[in-house]
Amino acid sequence: MITGPDISSNNPHPIDWPTLAASGQTFVIIKAGGDQTGSDTYRNPYFPDDYQQARAAGLVVGAYHWVSNADPTPTVAAVKALWQPGDLPVALDFEQAGITHQRLHQVRAAYRMVGLATMTYTYPAFWTQMGDPSCTECAADPLWYAAYQSKQPSAPAPWRNVTFWQYAGTSVELPGIRGLNDMSRFIGTNQQFAALCGRLEEDDVAQWWHDTDGTEWALDAVAKRRLTSPAQRADLQNVGLLSKTRRDVTTDVDRARLAQTPEVK
Repeated sequence: MITGPDISSNNPHPIDWPTLAASGQTFVIIKAGGDQTGSDTYRNPYFPDDYQQARAAGLVVGAYHWVSNADPTPTVAAVKALWQPGDLPVALDFEQAGITHQRLHQVRAAYRMVGLATMTYTYPAFWTQMGDPSCTECAADPLWYAAYQSKQPSAPAPWRNVTFWQYAGTSVELPGIRGLNDMSRFIGTNQQFAALCGRLEEDDVAQWWHDTDGTEWALDAVAKRRLTSPAQRADLQNVGLLSKTRRDVTTDVDRARLAQTPEVK
């Protein structure tokens, strides 16, 4: 079983990372920044040390970013500075009241523009209220789903499956960490987990399309996303041109304008 906790500044520090790794945990996802107040400057003060020490202890590491209306740039830069091939996609924590799926796309675009893949964290009630069941961009990223129940949850639309299941919230004791912890499980094989740990190619990030008035649009590199099943990869292989219609843009105005543009061949 492939399991691991998620960690923030709320966890008592320091953390004994070698002891945690030796207990059988495979990964850890560490909060990088963002908070409920919408602060532009908040970053987890423990993030750099936790991230590097967890990796050094042999854990697969990932970062998560609390999605708010704050400027994501400082947190994106902090993650980019530490991310290495083999780390997990950056998790976008989508659960703050009043934050829409359009904002989720904007923060996602900020990471894609620096070459980092993403996944979405949410929970059933919030996605039902604020999510977008028709979002093809979301469906192409892995889902980290919080559902505190004994049975593995089904994925909400538009996802086909849950990639990470957060099955326990602040209720599990772990060696190396004082207090109680959230816990998640990867739903898949060791090979699928290894395939998930990667990054976008720099060439994908550098692709651009120019509108007739000279506006630059970043192309969304769907074809090389890290996915969790052969079926998903096959689907993308069959619809390669869709990667040229799902561009990452950073404002609602650009998004509305893009919706009116023809597919780029």
